[in-house]
Amino acid sequence: MAVKLGFSTTKLVNGETVADYATEATNNNTTIGKMINATNEYLKRMGVKGTGGVVGTYDANLIGECCHKLFNGSVHADTGYGVVVSRQYYETAKLI
Repeated sequence: MAVKLGFSTTKLVNGETVADYATEATNNNTTIGKMINATNEYLKRMGVKGTGGVVGTYDANLIGECCHKLFNGSVHADTGYGVVVSRQYYETAKLI
């Protein structure tokens, strides 16, 4: 039985296959992609400054890793850009 990871796009980095969170967010057709986009919108609504101190410019890898941990249940809440996002946020949005 395969383990559901929530993403479909991968890339090769230093010989290791890893999730390509930027493509996941752009495609927006997997659970992780939808979670990344929901998190980005949440951070924008709150006016949280991202990369370079600009609201709305968030690192897809940072947000993707947070979402991946929440999706797989390894944590129930995670912090990105100084904001705590809980698993309940995604459950309420019916993403997980």
